[in-house]
Formats: sequence, C-alpha cells, structure tokens
Amino acid sequence: MTVALDPVAARAVARGMSMIGDSLYDQAFAWRTRLGDLDLVGHGFASRRALEESAEELWRNAAFLTLTADRLTDADGTPLDAADLWRLASGVEGRHGAFGVVRDLLGASPDGGDLGGVFDGELRRPLHVFGTDPVSRARSLVGRLLADLSDPMQIRQDEFAVVQLADDRYIVVLPGVTDLSSPDLFLSDEHRSVRDLDQYAVPSSRSSSVDDNRYASLVWEALRARGVPDGSELMIVGHSFGADTALDLAADPTFNGEQYTVTHVVAAGYHSQPQLPDVVTGTDVLVLQNNRDAAVIVEGLGHSNAAGSVTERANALSDALRFDVVGAVGHVIGAVRHDAGTVVDAGGFLVDHADELADITLGTIQHDWTVAQGAALDLLVLDPGVRRNGDHVIDVFEGGGDGVGHHPSNYIDHVADVDHPDVVAFLASVSAQGYDADGALVAVDVSVPES
Repeated sequence: MTVALDPVAARAVARGMSMIGDSLYDQAFAWRTRLGDLDLVGHGFASRRALEESAEELWRNAAFLTLTADRLTDADGTPLDAADLWRLASGVEGRHGAFGVVRDLLGASPDGGDLGGVFDGELRRPLHVFGTDPVSRARSLVGRLLADLSDPMQIRQDEFAVVQLADDRYIVVLPGVTDLSSPDLFLSDEHRSVRDLDQYAVPSSRSSSVDDNRYASLVWEALRARGVPDGSELMIVGHSFGADTALDLAADPTFNGEQYTVTHVVAAGYHSQPQLPDVVTGTDVLVLQNNRDAAVIVEGLGHSNAAGSVTERANALSDALRFDVVGAVGHVIGAVRHDAGTVVDAGGFLVDHADELADITLGTIQHDWTVAQGAALDLLVLDPGVRRNGDHVIDVFEGGGDGVGHHPSNYIDHVADVDHPDVVAFLASVSAQGYDADGALVAVDVSVPES
C-alpha cells in the first residue's frame, strides 16, 4: 500500500501527541498522589491505568510518526517497513523476569521508584530534536537529555534511560546519585537504587574499571537484558555519577569494542580528567564542568596528591595490622611519592593564586571581610576555559549556581550557547553519526537485586 505523508506535518502532529501524552501521564500521577494522601491507595486503579496506557500509546504513535518522517526525508527509494518502524517506536520497553506480566498489569512504577522490577523497561516521553542545522540539532539533543536527567517523572531514582534511534544505534542516558543532597547510609529501603553515593559512587571514583562500578555493570547487564544487539553504536550522556559510569564503560575494551562501539560520550558534572587516558581509542568525549560545581571541585580534591597521601597511610596501617609487610612498605612508598607531589602542587598553587591569597591576607588585616570572602570564593572555583586531552575536549565554563552549581540546569544553559570551535566540532560529529534524531525513550530499572 502506498501512503502519502508530509514529513514536516508528521513531525508537528507527533510533537503535539507527545505533549498530550505528557499531560495525561502527569494527571495519572497527580491522582495517585492525591489518593495516597487520603489513604486510598489503589482506589480508581482502572481509571488511572487507562490514563497511563493512553499516554504510552500517544508516545508510541508519536515516535512512529517521527521515525517514519525521518526515513522519508532520507529515503533512497527503498520501501519502508511499517511493522519494523512500529517495533522501533516501542524502543526496548517490556517487563523482565517471571513476574513481569503481573507488574505490567499494575502499570507504571511509583514516581519515587520501587524495590522490584530489575531491568524492567517502561516507555516514557519520546525524544524530539529541534534545529535546522547539525550543530543546533545536537545542542537540542544534549540539552533535552540533560533535562531528562533531572526529571524524576522521566527517569525515576532507580532507573537510567535508553533511546532507540535505529536497530543498531542507541543513546544511553545515565543520571547521577540519588542521595547527594540528603546523604543516606546504605541502600535506600524504598528502591535499592544502584545510583547510591556511599555504597557505589565513592568506591567507583577510585578507578576507571567497570569491576569497581556496580552502576556500570548493571547498566551493561540491562542493555543485554533489554535486547540491545551486539555491534550497536552507542552515545552515552551522563551527569555526576552517571558521567563517571559513562567513562568507565567507554574505557572497558570488552564493552566498548567487542560488544558495542561507544562513539561519543558527554560527561557532565564530574571530575573526569583522570579517566580520559583509559577511554578506548576511537571514542570522542566532551567533558562539561561548571566552574562553580561544588561536587566537581570536591571530587578534584579527592584525586589530589594530599588526599592520595592520606589514603596510602591508611592502607599502610591496615596492611601492617594484618602483618602484610610487603603491602605496608608499598603504601609507605606511595605516601612519600604523594607527599612530594603535594609540595609541587602547593608551590604551583601559591604561584597561580598569589593575588587571591594576598587579598585574603589584606582583607583580614584591614577587617574588610568582603574582600577576604570574595578572594576565598575565587580559590574554590575551577579555572574556566576549553582544553584538549588527546582527542577529548574539556570545557570548564562560568555557569550558574543552581544546586551549588551541580544541577543539570547549569549545564543546559551552557550547551545552548557555547561557541568554542572544539565544542562545536564535537556537536557536529554527534549529528554526523546520526544521533540528532527523534526516537523512543525507555527508562530501565537498575535496583540492586537482593542477594
């Protein structure tokens, strides 16, 4: 059957359908909350589930229309397979495991996450990319994904997201920790998310190995469970612990080489410099750091020689108590090496920040606390500028202060305006690889299974 379809009109209709779907989904959860406040959990379940299913169907149809419009725009005379496009419009959604059918009947997971459903995939608002040229479309893409990272209705606390653009092209979206602003020891008893600060983010910060990063290993396992085929090309966008995880995956030659090909990584809101030398050759990385991002600054201090010296001394004591003489001696040598590095670091710091240190001293002597405080704050920000590390780009920018500089909104504003040639070239390469397209977005559960 031959069908005439205007791609421009189809995209407009699809985006309208997505907006209606968003509204229905929000209404379903608003009623969930109101009924829960009245201790009427489960009341009106059929109506609420109908709203959710209507939203999901609108999103699925919206993705189908945009996928079809994209194929028509790029048409080479090959007939389109509607069944194949409809399958792509559902992304990698689906319940996992023996009780998947039951969970499917119960509908969308709670907005705060839940304890079950590991590797379940739920359809969410599809990805729509705007812009008339490759760079503007890539800006739209990265900005939208950074917004999703901070939207708990789009990606729950125990989830990450996968956008399917083609049979062999996907975008993996990795949010950061769930308990940064309100630290909570051990795993949450509400969702057991692997995105946990003390249990998994801190241990992972010490290396670029997937073996040390439970988040990375669960994402890897989830991609296999959700049927992302071997040989697929991946772009990974991560923020905070998600940026750390993105680079750990990109540095693993089995994940990035034997099973998948990670062509691009956007790592925002993390001290990523120590990981870059380990990234597999052929992967392009854009590191984004707000110079006022407190989390990035603290992470950088954690990688300093002074911090390394403290760690080596603690490890030496631990080995000595276990009568591991060889290990203890090795850590003592490591501590001395870091001590020497600390002296060099301190010398460089004094030279680089002589003006600020002088202002602090002068302000204190003259009781001019405005001068002293301003100079002290200048010591606690990163030096802005775009630098290259091999094939990778590090963009430290003067951004906003939302969430002590760490919130993704600070990064969205920058991506929309940055015009440095190295960053623009990276964005252009993202579009050239085919990632600047609309597609189905599925949130995948990565709660840590109970042993």
